[in-house]
Amino acid sequence: MRWLALSAIMLTATSCQQDRGRGRTDSASHWMTGCLASEECGALSCLCGVCTAPCDTAVCGELGGECSAAPLCEAAAPLCVRPQDQPPIMDMMLDAGPDMTLDAAPDMTPDVALPDLAVPDAALPDMAVPDAALPDMAVPVGECTNPDSMCQVDGACGGSPCSALLPAGPCVCVAPVAPRTVLCAGGCCSSAECEGAEGCQGIGLDAQDALCGDAVEPADNACMPEPCNHDVDCGAGQTCVRPGEWGHVRAACVPAGCTQDADCDAHAGGQCLGFFTPCNTRGFACAYPDDVCRVDDDCEDLGGPRICLPVDGGGTECVAVP
Repeated sequence: MRWLALSAIMLTATSCQQDRGRGRTDSASHWMTGCLASEECGALSCLCGVCTAPCDTAVCGELGGECSAAPLCEAAAPLCVRPQDQPPIMDMMLDAGPDMTLDAAPDMTPDVALPDLAVPDAALPDMAVPDAALPDMAVPVGECTNPDSMCQVDGACGGSPCSALLPAGPCVCVAPVAPRTVLCAGGCCSSAECEGAEGCQGIGLDAQDALCGDAVEPADNACMPEPCNHDVDCGAGQTCVRPGEWGHVRAACVPAGCTQDADCDAHAGGQCLGFFTPCNTRGFACAYPDDVCRVDDDCEDLGGPRICLPVDGGGTECVAVP
């Protein structure tokens, strides 16, 4: 049936193309002439390969036309046609028997070959333009789907990261933490001076710019690769803490024993908390009301400050600041 409808259109278009050269310039002279673009149709539109108008417009009545009994081409609504054009289209679309074959259209010629009908496809590449915006929506990956987020992408934060302080929590703009300015005499002073995935850091300092263990105070900062930009850059059971989060100057992959409070269901009142102390980062873990502590302020000062840290296997403890 689709082929039959196309055949009727092409036969009509062929006869009408011959009329187009007779000097008529008004809408009626363009009506039902063959076309490739609406610019050829005056006040009409190029629809299904001919100059016409949708049947629900006043133009059809002014032309003295009538609605086509069936669509003239695939996916088109009934269009305005001349009364004399109606019977062939009806006959071919509704009355054609199963023995109708290519041989039943001897008037088909190369002048009305089917490739001409594919011209509208040339506009399809324009439909792909919105895809160019997708990379901007991918930063950060999977972190800002929480409906309570204050931001969605890094670009909304004026150069600062848009991050979730809990892996599955709402995203907020976090201010980057500058590295030690006393170390940038000959090296970098901020990650903005580095290229690609590199960050400005002092050798021997942890992600919070703390001098840990037996590390020697570095003489200067240097541009070095950041270990992660998103959770997908870290191993199983880890999440990426980006610069500005939890006092971090540089990114770091940290343990993630939980991602949201709902993960902490071993007892009532469970919370997923972050445990980040210079030189003693424990990442995210569950804490419950009956634990020794949930935050550093729960720890009593016994001759020196103490901090709250999670214990392997569950629970928390207060330990002296390392």
